[in-house]
Amino acid sequence: MNATPKFLEPRLRLFLSADIVGSTALKQSLGSHQDIKDRSHWFWVIQGFYMESRRYFFDAWGNLEKEHGTANVSLGEKPRVWKTIGDEILYVKLLTDHRQLCSTLSCWMKAVQQLRSFVKSKDSRLDVKSTAWTAGFPLKNKEVVVSSASDHEDDADGNFFVASARLLDKYYSNTELSKTVEIDYVGPSIDIGFRI
Repeated sequence: MNATPKFLEPRLRLFLSADIVGSTALKQSLGSHQDIKDRSHWFWVIQGFYMESRRYFFDAWGNLEKEHGTANVSLGEKPRVWKTIGDEILYVKLLTDHRQLCSTLSCWMKAVQQLRSFVKSKDSRLDVKSTAWTAGFPLKNKEVVVSSASDHEDDADGNFFVASARLLDKYYSNTELSKTVEIDYVGPSIDIGFRI
């Protein structure tokens, strides 16, 4: 009997989002008559928001690791940045134990509180909104994979399911290819998460 390929094993992921409230109005309110420093203030806030979100979240995570140990089942793998979209940053974490949800959300809520203080200190019109949701893979939702490597065949004669399966198999097998592969997530649970 053949073993199930790793990329087809069921996975539950936690997605975390933080978004600056009021940044669009801030960007639009600055006229061209203001000096360049004033006009780029919004960019500085967004760049700081990205950097500080990582610092706050991963500092809280590091404190939890020190308290419980890195091999503790209630932690699992460290979350990672999934993507940034405008003034929003998203993280993803693979959940392998139900306790990881509470641990991760605890760190996240601490980070969001600090982020809120950060943006308000830069401009009182700004705030932070946040959400978290889970999504199951690979049945209801799917991983989309793209490789930047140029020395492998990934089109599988136009069969994109086969091409995706090959890339995901190599990615989950931890081959050298995994370093050149980008994973994205699509599906109904991802769509719902963006609408929360």
